[in-house]
Amino acid sequence: MKNIVFIAPEFFTFHKQIQARLEELGNKVYFIPDRPSQKAIIKILIRKFRYTLTGYLNAYFARRAGEIPADAIHEVFIIRGEGMTAHALRGLRERFKNARFQLYLWDSVQRSPGCQDLIPLVDRTWTYDIRDAKAFPAFHFTPNFYTLPQTRSFTAAPVTDFTWDLAFFGTAHADRLKVISRLAKKLSPTVRFFRFFYFQSPVMYYFRKFFDPAFSFFTPEELSLKPKFGKEWDDIVSRTSAILDVHHPEQGGLTIRTLESLALGFKVVTTDASIRDYEFYNPTQIHVIDRDDPEIPEAFLRKPNDFAVHPKIRELELTSWLGKVFGHG
Repeated sequence: MKNIVFIAPEFFTFHKQIQARLEELGNKVYFIPDRPSQKAIIKILIRKFRYTLTGYLNAYFARRAGEIPADAIHEVFIIRGEGMTAHALRGLRERFKNARFQLYLWDSVQRSPGCQDLIPLVDRTWTYDIRDAKAFPAFHFTPNFYTLPQTRSFTAAPVTDFTWDLAFFGTAHADRLKVISRLAKKLSPTVRFFRFFYFQSPVMYYFRKFFDPAFSFFTPEELSLKPKFGKEWDDIVSRTSAILDVHHPEQGGLTIRTLESLALGFKVVTTDASIRDYEFYNPTQIHVIDRDDPEIPEAFLRKPNDFAVHPKIRELELTSWLGKVFGHG
């Protein structure tokens, strides 16, 4: 058993899944959100005007660390650490002197302000971004993790009778609305395409509504301030032929959605051409589209989902993924 300080974004339920799995494996986990507040203004200030919050951020991490027994900590595991400063991290190292510090960059370096100040202060840095892994030789590469819905497993029966030919669930970031509207316009009217966009704040929702022409292409039911996940997502996925992934253009790592879909034996349509570099790439199961001119052969969507799960995909299920991150020497 290890005592672990776990610092991560409060992003959907992923932080809860990681903490719960670590605890199921017998560890004691002390969770600290990587930002002192989830308010949009704090997020914007950290990303754009970080210097204005330095004292606030340092005080936040010092206070939270002071609530944790210092001598008993074996590991400090930081995912992204968006609000972390070098000063705050030095303070954590001073308090948790016996701990190993690891940083997992849950984003590209380009989209992680301040991360290069943290990297020299940790014992190991992990990245899921294959481009960053090539650009920074000291980084240790592992693709993202995923978890399987409780109602599904690797041995789920092949699906041939679909309600939906294609489905997308995701946040409305970057150019996703534009890419998916372009794709929808090119698909045959016979293709059943389920879409659901989640806006993380009212500000973003109304900004897109008034300034993004692609917003008007979708129905109000497809655009929401309330996310869908868990059973709602599983109910759609279980009746869908292929899952659509539109990755952020500034990221070079596979999304959790992609990996989860492959683990469940579904077909994947993705804008991320880097997927061709992975051992588990199978062109009969994975179709890569151009975000500027997206097209999907209808025959691809009509194929049954009877794909075996590649061993490399199995290794990325959360328990195995944590074993890799925490189990190295």
